[in-house]
Amino acid sequence: MICEYDRVKVKSTGDTGIVVDIRNTNGTYFLVERDSDNELIDCIASELEKLGRGQQ
Repeated sequence: MICEYDRVKVKSTGDTGIVVDIRNTNGTYFLVERDSDNELIDCIASELEKLGRGQQ
């Protein structure tokens, strides 16, 4: 289960970041702040991989 402030990787691009918001509108969406440039990315759970401690 992915929670707010978890470190995640976007599977399609390999980008890593932190989940900064979770909303439930017609499904569950995760707003991820990308590490490289702080851009915000909107994703669904199947597009994300939760990273463990120390993984980037």
